[in-house]
Amino acid sequence: MSILFLSFLHLTKSNTRKRDSSEEMTEGYKSCSVEQPMVDGQPHGTWKHWDENGVLNSIENFDHGIRHGHYKYFWEDGTARADYYFKYGKLHGLWTSWNKDGSVAHSQHYVNKVV
Repeated sequence: MSILFLSFLHLTKSNTRKRDSSEEMTEGYKSCSVEQPMVDGQPHGTWKHWDENGVLNSIENFDHGIRHGHYKYFWEDGTARADYYFKYGKLHGLWTSWNKDGSVAHSQHYVNKVV
């Protein structure tokens, strides 16, 4: 069991891309540092993006290239911007987004909605 676990850790570490380049994000902010685990050339696991000041601006989850799990986006000051879930590529559960002042901008419940 421990040998399998150690192999998995090594595989994950060796297949994690880290970049330091400014790339435009679809949510309207720039990411400077990116941690993106890949398995067989597809996104897998938790992806994290930080801005040029080192502030975490997004957490995304994938299962072999398919959006799956908790997604979180943050404003430049680190406060919550959006929070939602995907269930194997479909929006599922509560989607909430907030304005910069912390007030709720949007909140809606989805059940297996194709995006």
